Amino acid sequence: MVLTVVAAVSLSAAFGSAAFVQPGVGRAYLSGLPGAEALNADTAYRDALTATSGASVLVLTVAAITFGTAVARTAPGLRWAGIGYAVTLPLSAVSGMAGIGAGTQPAAGVLVAVATAVLARRLPAVPGGSGRPLGVTVGSARAS
Repeated sequence: MVLTVVAAVSLSAAFGSAAFVQPGVGRAYLSGLPGAEALNADTAYRDALTATSGASVLVLTVAAITFGTAVARTAPGLRWAGIGYAVTLPLSAVSGMAGIGAGTQPAAGVLVAVATAVLARRLPAVPGGSGRPLGVTVGSARAS
């Protein structure tokens, strides 16, 4: 889980480039500022972004494979969901970054969602837990 958090934090830096740099470059381009296209290529898609997103995707891939393998080894009912998670999350991330196939990333994303839904449904409840969602107590208006 720590690897996944590290990957998510560092990926946010890569997405921050698009969220914060590119709108200003786009406004400069639309107002006719010479060199705006070159500025976009230089600031938004250069070595720092490539290194940050590449390292983040690598860490995310290691995290997904580690977590998926651990889940797959936990119980027979979780085997295929763990394998699916370990394969499809890296496929989604790598295909998006590398531009592999127009429909590969969305299809892999759907499969990641399916794998995580199966995991959420099949994982056992916390031993000794009440079986109720967090924050719901007996006598609470939300308890069923």
